Amino acid sequence: MMGTQSLKLDPLIADVTPGKPAARAGLQPGDRIVAIDGEPIEGYDDLKMAISLHANTPLRVDYIRGGVHRSTIMTPERMNTDFGPIGYAASRT
Repeated sequence: MMGTQSLKLDPLIADVTPGKPAARAGLQPGDRIVAIDGEPIEGYDDLKMAISLHANTPLRVDYIRGGVHRSTIMTPERMNTDFGPIGYAASRT
C-alpha cells in the first residue's frame, strides 16, 4: 500500500499584527481557534478558508486561551489578489 504523508497545522496563533483585524478582536499569540461562526476549525487550512471567504463580514471567533473558552467578533479586511478579493486578518499561525 502506498500513500502520501500530509502535514496538519494546528490553528494556533503565532503572531498578531497590531492594528489589524485579529489584534482589534483581542486575539493574542498562543490562542487556539476552535470555531468560526459555529463551524469547528480542525486545522490551519480550515481557519484560512473561513477568513478568506468572508472579507468585510463580522465573524464570531471561538478560541481557547490559557484553558479558558472565549469568543470575540473579528471582521477580516478585504485584500485584492490575482485571484480576486479575499478576507485577511493579519495573524500568523
